[in-house]
Amino acid sequence: MKIRVGDGGSHTVALTGTAQTATQVATQVNNSINAYPTSGTLVTCSGVNGKFQMTAIDGKSLTLETVTNSAYAALGLQVGVYAPSGQRIYKINNNFVKNVSDFSYITEIVEEVYT
Repeated sequence: MKIRVGDGGSHTVALTGTAQTATQVATQVNNSINAYPTSGTLVTCSGVNGKFQMTAIDGKSLTLETVTNSAYAALGLQVGVYAPSGQRIYKINNNFVKNVSDFSYITEIVEEVYT
């Protein structure tokens, strides 16, 4: 994997092992990329319901760059730039929601399926 966070430099992650779970891959990526900053983290990776998930630090884009022998297809990822999402503020009556607990909401997860 070759990953860039925001306008920073590229980080190459060489995954080891075979038949790794999403959580094991997440641990490898976290340990590799987050070894660079002197404080904080660049990415947060996890394995949720058998799916690998990676998020850049708040407000930064995440770029997956082309690399030979990539693990992207096996992980369900594609080369490209993934932009950060913004915070939404919903107006209810005449007051703005200040806490998530003040708002009744539904979470929707969208997954891309490749055939």
